[in-house]
Amino acid sequence: MKTRVVVVSFIAVGMVAMAPVGSSKAMSRLEAARVETKAKVDAKARGRVFGQMRGVPILRLGGTEFAVLDPPSSVAIGARAKRVSLRRWPRIFNRFRGFIQAKKRGEKPPDSVNRRAKQTSVKYQGRYRATSVAFALTAAVEAAYGGGKLDLSEEHAWRLMTDSEPLGPCASGSNLVAAANRLKMRSLSLETDWSYDTRIPKDACAETPKKRRARDKRLSKKSRHRVTHFYLLGRVAPGKNRPAVNHPPTIEAAVASGHEIVLGLGIAGTAWRGGAKRRVDVELDEQGQVLQPVGYQAVVLVGYDRKTETFIAKSSWGIHKGDRGYLSLAYDYIRAYAEVGVFIDKVQRLRR
Repeated sequence: MKTRVVVVSFIAVGMVAMAPVGSSKAMSRLEAARVETKAKVDAKARGRVFGQMRGVPILRLGGTEFAVLDPPSSVAIGARAKRVSLRRWPRIFNRFRGFIQAKKRGEKPPDSVNRRAKQTSVKYQGRYRATSVAFALTAAVEAAYGGGKLDLSEEHAWRLMTDSEPLGPCASGSNLVAAANRLKMRSLSLETDWSYDTRIPKDACAETPKKRRARDKRLSKKSRHRVTHFYLLGRVAPGKNRPAVNHPPTIEAAVASGHEIVLGLGIAGTAWRGGAKRRVDVELDEQGQVLQPVGYQAVVLVGYDRKTETFIAKSSWGIHKGDRGYLSLAYDYIRAYAEVGVFIDKVQRLRR
């Protein structure tokens, strides 16, 4: 069985139709998450957590605060995504091959790994901008360089990513796979060279190709950090022990080997209320079906605990959400809602 890859595009073009309850996609999520013990929530409770602003889904974090989610674009689903096999993985993963394939022989990753201390500070993307892909990929690049002190420009990353989108710099988000490719083609500057604006930049939709070229020329002399290689993880059917973004042993092996994973994650359920202060797990609707995602968010997986079946994810909602900006996601939630993942294998510091 080949890996099924779903590319989630984060472009504000309005919500696409989600899979109806009872569809094969909904049932596969139901199987993957082992939902017989999950809690049921009604539509009224969900309505207090999610809403829309100008046709774009939002997550109510508490009080008057909210975060813009990323609606998927149907035109990008399954588009030009590479399949990952064990043969194409770095040699460091060979020691966990048996664990990934659910075989008794072979080395097993530690019961828990926490790489929070190796991360740069948690940032805040702002309530009006769907820029989670830029923040997650930038955080992963910073971590790949090590040291925990590098501060790259999320604004520069977002502009590079949206340059390749159909809506150009006016887009409110990015395709995760296309964005990773852009960071492989172009280098990033520091935050001091181009600081992030939590409001929607006034020049975002007014930037002409001429202005864009002038901006690129100005920043090219200062941009020294670039991704040289990354791996893409798609989904697999439940029960298949192959490298995949919805396969917890794969994520454990990657994190234990020193790689953060950028995750395109579906957002559903009431546990996100209040900024995900509690562990986020799968929830069911009134018919006992797994809830369909209302939007998407990119996060960075930096740790796990196998005994409690919990992943640690770095968000871009600031230090006052979750545990000082870090979220706790159940393994079942990843099985059900993880759509696409990227982990950066190699980076390069350019000389100017």
